[in-house]
Amino acid sequence: MIAVKTILTSFIKRSPLFIVAALVPISVAPLQAQAVAINNFSPGRIIDDSIFFNPSFMDASQIQAFLNAKTPTCDTDGSQSKSYYYNADSGRINDSRDQYVTTSRAVYGNRYDNWRVTNSLPARGASAPFICLKDYRMDVPSRPADSYCPGSIIAGNKTAAQIIDDTAKACNINPAVLLVLLQKEQSLVTDDWPWGRQYEAATGYKCPDTAPCDPAFAGLFSQVYYGARQFQLYAKNPGNYNYRSGVTRAIQYNPDTSCGSSDVYIETQATAGLYNYTPYQPNQAALSAQRGTTVHCGAYGNLNFWRLFNDWFGTTITGAYPSPLYRSETSGMIYAVVDAKKYYIPSYDILVAYGFHTFPIANVSDSYLSGFSTGTTLTNIGRKEYDPNGAIFLFDDGKHYQIKDPDQCTQWGIDCFNPNVAKVLPNVLMDRYITGAGFLPTSVKNQGTTFLLENGKKRPVVGPLTNQIFSSAPFFKDINVTQPLGKALIDDRYITKFGNAPTIYLHDRTKLHALLDTRDITDWNMQSLNGSNLPTSFDSDPLTRSSALRPLARNLNGQFYIVSNGIRYPLGERTADFSMLQHTNFDYPDSQLDRLTSKPLTDVLRARDSGEIFTVSSGKKRVFASMEDIKGLGFNPHSITNIPQPIANELGYDGLNLAQGRLFKVAGTSEIRLRFGDGYKYVSRLDYPGLDYSKTLNVDGATGNLYSYLGIYQP
Repeated sequence: MIAVKTILTSFIKRSPLFIVAALVPISVAPLQAQAVAINNFSPGRIIDDSIFFNPSFMDASQIQAFLNAKTPTCDTDGSQSKSYYYNADSGRINDSRDQYVTTSRAVYGNRYDNWRVTNSLPARGASAPFICLKDYRMDVPSRPADSYCPGSIIAGNKTAAQIIDDTAKACNINPAVLLVLLQKEQSLVTDDWPWGRQYEAATGYKCPDTAPCDPAFAGLFSQVYYGARQFQLYAKNPGNYNYRSGVTRAIQYNPDTSCGSSDVYIETQATAGLYNYTPYQPNQAALSAQRGTTVHCGAYGNLNFWRLFNDWFGTTITGAYPSPLYRSETSGMIYAVVDAKKYYIPSYDILVAYGFHTFPIANVSDSYLSGFSTGTTLTNIGRKEYDPNGAIFLFDDGKHYQIKDPDQCTQWGIDCFNPNVAKVLPNVLMDRYITGAGFLPTSVKNQGTTFLLENGKKRPVVGPLTNQIFSSAPFFKDINVTQPLGKALIDDRYITKFGNAPTIYLHDRTKLHALLDTRDITDWNMQSLNGSNLPTSFDSDPLTRSSALRPLARNLNGQFYIVSNGIRYPLGERTADFSMLQHTNFDYPDSQLDRLTSKPLTDVLRARDSGEIFTVSSGKKRVFASMEDIKGLGFNPHSITNIPQPIANELGYDGLNLAQGRLFKVAGTSEIRLRFGDGYKYVSRLDYPGLDYSKTLNVDGATGNLYSYLGIYQP
């Protein structure tokens, strides 16, 4: 029931050689100016399923316009001239031994018919009028829907274009395929004086190699409808036929077995259907020959189909590989169909994981999908069908990554050995559509962030230095980076805060040190350090919070420092003077302290905010009342260390530093005292020469207690 026939049907009126129809090379006009390159022909992939089974490719009006363009003028009455050889005695045409005559096409057709009747052959129906396909009409019977053509056809008097459109929609076949089939088999699309016999066997349906065509299926409608339906039989019952998608078969070059064959891996169901319909492929000589010429052992049926479709409608190929995707017109569910089995794709993420989002999707009926056996539901993890105990792969954006070992399953949080997760898939699905990308990496990029996969969590990588370490991490889609966030992996000496929270942190050695004051950044000379405001989510698995980064510091070796304005002041023997440090659990990074300039701490200190100047002893400060007191006590006013205010605030108060000769009064008393020696003397009069009573200082009780009574002042 293929189109190849050992008895010539349609091409007799053109060819003096009586060549088998499917073996005849096309030489049709008008075609596109630039023919498709023959080196693009692939015997295993003549046409993709998503194109072949697309009933919406053209509608009836577009089909009619196409037919009009292919046959602008029809020689309906057969008035155009026809030259041929003719034997007047026998009435036989195309006998080169007889006279060469020129007459009309109408006379030629009738003479040829008369010869066939004389020789007991069926009438050709070659009498005028000759009705071109663009003008052809006929009464069409109704056809109910069935499992192969799920759409019904309503009876009526219809044009050829309507017949093709109705059939395409009913049987889910591309109308362009039917047009090409009509041209390949009987040249009906471009013939401007077709004979009735061409319509009787329009698509070659039920026209076997060894017998006449079955008259029960004669006529344009039956030929188009049952020819289209036959391709659905091939698709829905692939096991019943020799040629099917995903198998390798020896395909002959010619009906003559002596012409040989070669193995062909059939990549699409549509290609398999064409071989079931016409089971021959072109040999190299046929591929290399000029169009319109024939070669020994050549077969042209499937080559002509491919050439015609490419010339008329564009490429028969949708991408690097034929699309395996089908969508149910009823439910919208999408399947990958491989080796006559359908695999449900449950989400767009899974579609992307396999790289199928770059493939077109053919909309098909549920009855069409029911012709395929049901495979597993796809996940993003799988192993090959013929290696079920071997390597496990993770799929991402059309690539598959091999999982190295069970430990990597743990790091990624993958349940590798659960058969509901790691699905067994056909080798052809993994090898044909998905690119191998080596082993699964330990780090990935996703949505602008690099993550290290560890213990089933994804650790955000923060900071230029750490990102540089993981710069080779590949980009992965969301579906494979759904692990909960782990502890952020942050550069040492990196400043950050999380979301809208006010606290600023310095990161060092897996710990975060809070900065209680923004001026701590200046004190610790961190202006040049990298930093950023991180999403709150990056703190969902919090890093260890260590002691706040204060200007009073102790390194890991127990050495104490005051840190101010980018300088570290070692306390050394003076540590006891800052006794409050002994009770503070500081844990500051040496790396950060080592960045600071080191200077000795002077005896006189100034609080940065309040401006008070003081000395320190045993955790308490003695404040200078004036610059005169500083000088009077022998200190250099140009050698004063500015220290952060928090340090001054944490020191206890021990009174005022008063220089020798300073007059002062203690709060709550009226006596005037003169700072003298190690203590003070009582001034009993207000008229001692040499004493500046106008500078008498009122002091607090703490200051009064600092200085002991040494007697009455006597000038």
